[in-house]
Amino acid sequence: MSKILYKKIDNIGLSIFRIVFCFILIFEIFNLFEFRHIIFDKSPFHNIGEIDINLIFPFWIASVIFLIFGVFSRYSAIINYLFCVIIFSSAHKFEYHAYFIYLGVSFLLIIMPISRTLSLDSLLKKIKYSTLHSKYIPDDKVLAVNYFIPVLMGLGFTYFDSIFWKFQDDIWISGLGMWLPCNIPPVTRINASFLLNQEFLVKFLGYLVLIFETVFIFLFWFKSFRVPLLIIGVFFHLGILIMYPIPLFALVGIATYLLMVPLNWWNKLFKLFKFKKPKFIFYYDGECPMCIKIVVIINHFDVFNTIETKEVQRHYS
Repeated sequence: MSKILYKKIDNIGLSIFRIVFCFILIFEIFNLFEFRHIIFDKSPFHNIGEIDINLIFPFWIASVIFLIFGVFSRYSAIINYLFCVIIFSSAHKFEYHAYFIYLGVSFLLIIMPISRTLSLDSLLKKIKYSTLHSKYIPDDKVLAVNYFIPVLMGLGFTYFDSIFWKFQDDIWISGLGMWLPCNIPPVTRINASFLLNQEFLVKFLGYLVLIFETVFIFLFWFKSFRVPLLIIGVFFHLGILIMYPIPLFALVGIATYLLMVPLNWWNKLFKLFKFKKPKFIFYYDGECPMCIKIVVIINHFDVFNTIETKEVQRHYS
């Protein structure tokens, strides 16, 4: 437990999660806007609700876009959370588990160090504090607990909440919890009757869901269980994505699982796309403050290692 609370690790996974989560949230906002009259109006298309939410959506989308690019991240996260509370609490006629994930994670975005990498905030700090004699390198390490708390809030509590009614449902207890909704045409997107007729398979998956959701909140803290839980969880959410007309719930779950991806996997993935040797050389005046700022900007966006920057004073021959 001390490793989770005090150990510092790379921030890259947290930044990737921030970007993917916010992209999915934007699609959810567009979805809410499209059906706003049905969800929020007292009388659809006739009587609006207690507040006119049409004025909120443009500002909400703007705050989430700011979060994607990591600019004014703290203020953008606060604004996004306030809009989440207002909009999701006003949706009395429709709600599902994704709303709880959006709310919980959006609150955590306010207090987590989400913009130390892959953000414009980090670029602005580099530009501000870099000098002729030294380039500012921001701290890209964060406490490991920042990876665990969103998983606990977004997945752990959601799963743990669902098992209480599942264990009281005879359908789930008999192993047919996944089979039943998949056989209701208005609920499913595709006809999977061939698989659903395999009794052993559907009962195995049904009991696996019960076991998985029960133990997840207790086991995901441990490194040895993390990858198996990641694989099983992503598999289930891909199944939801394929079978049910709630794709954003499936995707926001998968996005949260990104926090459980081992950091060395991200490093290996980025390494695959990086050039071993830069393709271009950019020469700059090492005594020019503006040139130093330009170099900082180039290095910040050159994630594929395509440009090598050289100071003219040291490489003039």
